Amino acid sequence: MKSIAFLSILALAIILFSACGKEYSNEGGRKYTSIGTLKTDSGDCLLSRVNGSFVKGQSVNDSNYIDVEVIVTRIGSYLLISDKNNNIQFKGEGIFIAPGEHIVRLTATGIPQADGRYPFTINYGKDHCNMSIQVY
Repeated sequence: MKSIAFLSILALAIILFSACGKEYSNEGGRKYTSIGTLKTDSGDCLLSRVNGSFVKGQSVNDSNYIDVEVIVTRIGSYLLISDKNNNIQFKGEGIFIAPGEHIVRLTATGIPQADGRYPFTINYGKDHCNMSIQVY
C-alpha cells in the first residue's frame, strides 16, 4: 500500500513540475533588421530622385527629400542615412513588411551653408550609393 501511495505522489509531482515549464512568447517580438540592396544585379545603383529646392542659408523643409529605390530580401526594420555635407543630411527609417522593390523617402535636415553641387553617400546595411544635390 505504501508503494502505491509513493508512486501516486511521485507521478503527481512529475506532472506538476512538467506543467510549470517556462513559456516562450513572441509578444513584443524580436526585432529583425531588414536585408536588401540599393543596387542592381550588375552593381549599378537603383533609382534615386532628389525633390525640393535647396537654398543657401534657408532651413530645409518637408519638400526637401530623396526617394531611393531598395530591393528587400528579408523584412524587418531599416535605416537609410547619408553622410553630412554642407550641413545637410538625409535619413529614412521604418519597417519593411514585405520583400521586393520599395521606395524609401529620406527627409533632409539642416541649413545649407554655401551654394554649389554637393555629393552624398546613402547607406543601407553594407550597401551604399552616391548622389548629389544642387544648392542655390
